[in-house]
Amino acid sequence: MSHIVTGSVMLIFAILHFRFIVVYILPSLLYYFCTTSPVMIQMVAKFFLDKGCKLEQSTIIGNSNGCAEMVFPKTATCSIVEGRQAAPFVRVCVPEISLLWYPFTVATTPHDRNSRLKILFRQYGYFTTSLLLRLKDERRPPPIILIDGYYFGPDWVTASMRHDEVLLVAGGIGITPFLSMIRMLHDTIISLECCDHVRLRRIRLHWFCRDEGLIRHVINSHFSYFKRSCRTNNCEYGSDSSNEQLFSIQIQVHFTGKDVEDKTPFCLEEPISIPTERTNTSSDTSDSSDSDPYQGECGW
Repeated sequence: MSHIVTGSVMLIFAILHFRFIVVYILPSLLYYFCTTSPVMIQMVAKFFLDKGCKLEQSTIIGNSNGCAEMVFPKTATCSIVEGRQAAPFVRVCVPEISLLWYPFTVATTPHDRNSRLKILFRQYGYFTTSLLLRLKDERRPPPIILIDGYYFGPDWVTASMRHDEVLLVAGGIGITPFLSMIRMLHDTIISLECCDHVRLRRIRLHWFCRDEGLIRHVINSHFSYFKRSCRTNNCEYGSDSSNEQLFSIQIQVHFTGKDVEDKTPFCLEEPISIPTERTNTSSDTSDSSDSDPYQGECGW
């Protein structure tokens, strides 16, 4: 906020010092106004008419060093736009905390069976810390949250399909953009009629994380999809009924939050406490049968 104030003051003094500078900065100001005014009008309309986007569920992930996940309902139009490419991001504004917009990576894809928009984040800085504290406050109703998007970066899925093997490495909360990428890669290959024409044969994801609560949440809520899909995977073996595997996805989670001498196996079930969860509708985030989706495929 300070750089916005000081920048505006500097611009005013520059105009007072040399008034013809307005001729040079007017096109930039006009461009900024034309690009931001639709978003501002949408924000005001959402705030007063719709009371923001409905926060369907918020989960405070225990033993995760300040991680939380927000779940919003998603329309069919949003699913179509979200399907353009993986790892999109949206801008989030919570007026009671700050009037500024902050980018958040979307952790879901349009192929999710419950059609929900999930935002997984960790507290870092004023906005996310205040938002986490606000979500923990169960004495008040959920805050009004405004969402603007989708926005897209490089097309990782298309670039990955041009290679024989893809290696992905993530650390901590940095796993968020890969949740939708690896899911979309899987669904893209499955949707093809003949897998023999697919160049990509192997996908490897190495995730290094020291927060066991975050690991449990991601595996049980996001990676469990691959266990369900493998039961109906018609593209696993070649058309000649051989045992040659056409493509594979290997996900290895490296838990770095314990000493080297500690040989205790990692448990996917929460030992004692249950993460704080606020739900506005009766919906489960994961199936109990998906508690161990890898059974040896994933290394701890």
